[in-house]
Amino acid sequence: DQIRECGRQLCKFSLHNPLVVFDVLLQQIEVYDNMAAPTVESLRYQTPLAYDVMSFVLLRHLASPRDKLKSDGRNLSSWFQSLASFAGLYHKRFPMIELDALLQYLINVLK
Repeated sequence: DQIRECGRQLCKFSLHNPLVVFDVLLQQIEVYDNMAAPTVESLRYQTPLAYDVMSFVLLRHLASPRDKLKSDGRNLSSWFQSLASFAGLYHKRFPMIELDALLQYLINVLK
């Protein structure tokens, strides 16, 4: 019930400036990995444009020049793991969102 109320408030805030709202939201997900699932559930009240903006901001965060591996060179950084987990949950919960941009980014990284 609280996720529903938070989702509606998030929708109100993101209608005016979704880039800033989603940027801050993803910064919080990078730090707190247990926020991914509740955040995805709270996004169900968003507009189709907001879903596209979230995909753009997600790709921008994934493509940031920060190190994606920890200092040992074997394990993924926690921020990258959190964003990858969020991306999977996000695209699973909302199948109408196009995966083209995310898949193109993955192909370009693997080249």
